Amino acid sequence: MTKNQTLITAAGGNGTAIEILDQALTRKEYESRGKALEGDFAADGVEQAGFLILSDRHFEMAGGEFCGNATRSAAVALYERYGENDLSFTVSGFTGTVSASVKPLAEKTFFVEVTFPGMVVKTKPAKLQDGTSVSIVDLGGIVHIVIEGEFPKDEKMYTAAHRQIVDQFGLSERDAVGVVWFQRESNEAVVIHPVVWVRAVDTFYYESSCGSGTIAVGRVTGSSSIVQPTGKSISAEITEGEVTLSSEMEVVRRKAIFGVELPHRKHLTYRDSSVHTKRPSEVLHTLRNTPIARSMRDNRTSLDEVIKSACRQPLYLRAVSFRLASNRKRVMDFPTLI
Repeated sequence: MTKNQTLITAAGGNGTAIEILDQALTRKEYESRGKALEGDFAADGVEQAGFLILSDRHFEMAGGEFCGNATRSAAVALYERYGENDLSFTVSGFTGTVSASVKPLAEKTFFVEVTFPGMVVKTKPAKLQDGTSVSIVDLGGIVHIVIEGEFPKDEKMYTAAHRQIVDQFGLSERDAVGVVWFQRESNEAVVIHPVVWVRAVDTFYYESSCGSGTIAVGRVTGSSSIVQPTGKSISAEITEGEVTLSSEMEVVRRKAIFGVELPHRKHLTYRDSSVHTKRPSEVLHTLRNTPIARSMRDNRTSLDEVIKSACRQPLYLRAVSFRLASNRKRVMDFPTLI
């Protein structure tokens, strides 16, 4: 099965791994494949995973939650797919239709603005068990507890604090729960430290940036520009009728369509989730008449020649990666078809 995968960051962090699908999956499949997708991009700083279903023009988070940064990552993926600067689609955790504007800045960077019409940002005051005043900000597909104060940087401390807050407010059945500490700097900047748990996939991250956390803190503080842990900012414009998020986004990595292994020069192997064969004739039959197949018709074609042939094809993205495995089999990830 062909896989089209991309890792996209928001304001320098909070990497979203996206897999593009032709058809929707079941909820359990999203969860299991989402965990695998995060594993595939673990070395690249991934913090969440989601799936872009082309037939439905829908983006689904692995845990079914709402995520502001991932929504904007999906907008970039749609832009790269269709070349449309102005887009509309739906996302998990939000009942309306998202409208997005994607402006290329450089080869891999974009300025992305996404509007959530009709988004209701419910806010209510509360107190922690130690008497600390907090705000509970409910966005539907995620709820944030917003705390003004110093962030407990020790992992054990903020993990324990998050768990205690989830228990105190009975939030263990929510799709996702964030605890966001914020501080006001001397220059009036608002800096956040978001810690987010997603129930269905049981992920827990001190996130390097957070779109929904930006909305929550923006609502509480009235600030429209929120500084992320990366030091970069995300803007949130909140009115009674809609919410708009914007910042720079970057495509960090494009990965894998199908793997080609080269145990030695005379013996090519093609492998994906449905095919595992070492007969060159079967390889060519499986790949049909693609540019790569044409390059492989000579069974002695070297890996470097195959790479060069793939890169010369205008229908393929330029990104190509390969690695040398311990068993001396070269494994290459070909770029995906546009």
